[in-house]
Amino acid sequence: MNVEKTICAVATPRGEGGIGIIKISGPNTLHICNQIFYKEKDLITKNYLTNFWKNNKKGKNFIHGYIIDPFQQNFIIDEVLLALMKSPHSYTREDVVEIQSHSGPLILKKILELLVTIGAVIAEPGEFTKRAFLNGRIDLAQAEATIDIIKAKNLNALKMANKAIHGELSHKINRIRSIIIETITEIQAVLEFPEDVYEFSNKKKWQHTIEKLLSDRLKPLIKSYHASYADRNGVKVGIIGRPNVGKSCFLNSLLNKERAIVTNIPGTTRDIIEDRMIIEGIEVFLYDTAGIHESDDIVEKIGVKKTLEIIDQCDLILYMVDVLDPFNSDDLNIISKLKNTLVLYVVNKIDLVNDNFLNELYTKVNFTPCMYISALSHSSVKKAGNKIIELIHEKFKSSDMDFIVPNFRQLILLEKSCKKLEIAINEFNSDQPEDIVVIGLEEAAKALGNILGINVEPDIIDNIFNNFCIGK
Repeated sequence: MNVEKTICAVATPRGEGGIGIIKISGPNTLHICNQIFYKEKDLITKNYLTNFWKNNKKGKNFIHGYIIDPFQQNFIIDEVLLALMKSPHSYTREDVVEIQSHSGPLILKKILELLVTIGAVIAEPGEFTKRAFLNGRIDLAQAEATIDIIKAKNLNALKMANKAIHGELSHKINRIRSIIIETITEIQAVLEFPEDVYEFSNKKKWQHTIEKLLSDRLKPLIKSYHASYADRNGVKVGIIGRPNVGKSCFLNSLLNKERAIVTNIPGTTRDIIEDRMIIEGIEVFLYDTAGIHESDDIVEKIGVKKTLEIIDQCDLILYMVDVLDPFNSDDLNIISKLKNTLVLYVVNKIDLVNDNFLNELYTKVNFTPCMYISALSHSSVKKAGNKIIELIHEKFKSSDMDFIVPNFRQLILLEKSCKKLEIAINEFNSDQPEDIVVIGLEEAAKALGNILGINVEPDIIDNIFNNFCIGK
């Protein structure tokens, strides 16, 4: 990336609104803005920003004025407010100007075109945050937390990302890495100067240090990633069962809208119907599926195939049966395919039977966890929603830790570091030479450094920031 270029981009969503923001960052920010910004409409305030910028000691300020097109008979494009941030007191640590105009697609497009005509270039996805990283304002873990903030699906995910962007993850990783490097330094000192520092040679101490890092610091971070899965990604819930057991009716009741067609004709649903809802702050992706049964109909066969495929993608399966014919041989055949999946068994249509029938059924059914509902009853559906979240929390074992690792790339590097430290412990136990142990410790430290952006390959950095939106 050429940081000598001055970049610009629209930083607000497309569409009409009260305010639209265009960000400019780079060495020529002031010069470019000077060409189109005037303090007054009469144009006598050209280059106003130059003097203001020199006299502004605080580094940040706001100026009211006008964006005027000098190439079209000084056409006034919009009345604006400029936010000025002098290097290094800005997000990118470069000179930055934010043009706050009215948010109309034509206005923003015209201002952006002027900036490019005068010498700026359109920013790449994530380029502002990438410059903040390259200029040392934030490390890579903090940079990645920026996109986690934008994509946060609930308050828990937002809290995790905010802690990361303010350096809590970086502090933890730095501390672990420092202890590993200190251990490496001690071992290498003993190897290189055995006569001078022999008294510092202590394999048991080094091994104990690494074991404590694993048990008290690294493994809890890895565990917390899995515990936070539902908060970060939401959960996928598939509604599975034989035809006409009430799957589509249940979906409609959960969503409180007519999302799926409901009839008494078996096989009405022939394709996967997807929708989403929020239950207790967790984003739940629901999949209503075609009833699983033998059929000569080519379309129904395709629907059943898709249903079987969706099972492996779901975090939870709601297996639904009809209260009048529950858990028959066809059900048992389907259930046998769900051995590796978390399943909530749902007995539907209890509004069609009396209490004596249900009491007898309770004693016969040995599938757990199991719920008895009527998809037409609001209270039944609400209880089912609560049970979904209960099972999801149980599956992912929500952590009580004060910090959660929010990023898959970081998890892979933590696991790599963990594996290298476990190998080092085994080498200590088998009395391997210290120089062999050091190799594994160095690789563990390197993996942790990669989380922070230390010695990371440029293509990996590019890939990370390419996932950002333009303007951030």
